[in-house]
Amino acid sequence: MVDQNPYATPSADVAVEDLSEDVLAGRFARLIAVIVDGIILGLVIMPLMFLSGYFDRAMTTQNILVEAVAWTVGASLLWVVINGYTLAKRGQTLGKILLGVRIVSVEDGSILPLWKVFFVRYLAVTLVAQVPLLGFFVFLINALFIFRADKRCVHDLLAGSRVVKA
Repeated sequence: MVDQNPYATPSADVAVEDLSEDVLAGRFARLIAVIVDGIILGLVIMPLMFLSGYFDRAMTTQNILVEAVAWTVGASLLWVVINGYTLAKRGQTLGKILLGVRIVSVEDGSILPLWKVFFVRYLAVTLVAQVPLLGFFVFLINALFIFRADKRCVHDLLAGSRVVKA
C-alpha cells in the first residue's frame, strides 16, 4: 500500500508561457494608430498650409511640385518633432501609444534608432508616394503587405522592424 502525503506539493504539469517572443500587433490596431497619427499631424500642418496660402495656390497653379515636396519634407520634420522623443525612448508614436503597440527590431526586439525609423521606415516611402501615379502604387503595395503572415509592410522590411503589442 502506497501512502500519499496530504502535504506534498501538487505534481501537475504546469506549462510556462514563453514571454521571450513579442506578440505581433493586430492589423486593425496598426491601422487606427496610423489614422490617429495622421489626424494629429493634420491638426498641426493644415492650419499652417492654409495660413501660408498653399491651398489657394494649389487650386490655381499647375506647377507646384517643388512647393508640394517642401511641404512633405516640412510635415515629415514636424512628425519627428511630435513623435521623436517617444519613438526614440519607447518605439511608439502618439497613435501607437494610444493603441498599445510599438515598433521594434525584427532581429532582437530592441527599440530601433530614431534615424532608422525616420529615414528608412517613414521618409523613404513617404517621398516615393509623392511621385504621381507611381507613388499611389508604392503606397498601395506597402499597405497591402500587412496581409502577409508576418504582418510586415514594405517599410518594415526596409527598416528591419515589426510592430508588436506594447
